[in-house]
Amino acid sequence: MLMRCAAENVRYFSLYPSSFHQNTHEFPEAIRISSDSFSRTFYICVFSGFLLMLSLLWPIVLLLIGLGVMVLEVFLPSGGILGFVSIAAIVASIATAFFEHGPLVGMSMLTVAVLAVPILLALAFRWFPETPLGRRVLPPPPDAANLLPNESARKKARAAVGSVGVAVSPLLPWGRVAVGTSEFDAFSEDGPIDSGVSVDIVGVQGAAIVVRTEVPTATAEPLKPVEASLRPFQKDAGPTQSAQAVSKTLEDFDFDQIDRSPT
Repeated sequence: MLMRCAAENVRYFSLYPSSFHQNTHEFPEAIRISSDSFSRTFYICVFSGFLLMLSLLWPIVLLLIGLGVMVLEVFLPSGGILGFVSIAAIVASIATAFFEHGPLVGMSMLTVAVLAVPILLALAFRWFPETPLGRRVLPPPPDAANLLPNESARKKARAAVGSVGVAVSPLLPWGRVAVGTSEFDAFSEDGPIDSGVSVDIVGVQGAAIVVRTEVPTATAEPLKPVEASLRPFQKDAGPTQSAQAVSKTLEDFDFDQIDRSPT
């Protein structure tokens, strides 16, 4: 449009090129005509530029509305309604720019939308936790002191490793175990353990102890001496009778059972 206006000005200023030299009395009239033509062309160009800016206003307004509603969706969740309105406005803005002003303006509007959407979303999510709604919706970040176990409790739990405790409550698999006069949170490696069962402390997990069911120590019965096993045969018996009793016992013992190979 501006190039067309410039061409019109050149055409009007080229009026009467030879009359300026041949008829000097016509020079003021030519200047007046050229001045009027320039003024008319200038106003036409200004009005055309205004119409052009006015026609570009709709895609720009639609894009701004879409971006604003998109940010509003972050702060005021609406179940996707505001998000749908935002997408529709942005698409309408790009389509209007393409169909009304050509591919150059359309691609420019598309580029602005592609760059503005992620930037605005990142800023909105960055500021959302600091807003009153964000503080009510999102829980506050945990304190570092609450995340790390107490060091004194960890030392006390490590000192209990290797000792024997008693389950104060059922371990399913977490529960409480008493070790001496102290109680600890405990985790069972052997699955559920009933309360009152003795457990071995085998490790530490945070400030809690890791336990297993106590394995009872096996006690072997003392071996009876041969004299004690032969005593019933030797009671009130002489040497001959005792020897006969031992011989009878050896005869009754089945030695073939020992040599028999398992099937």
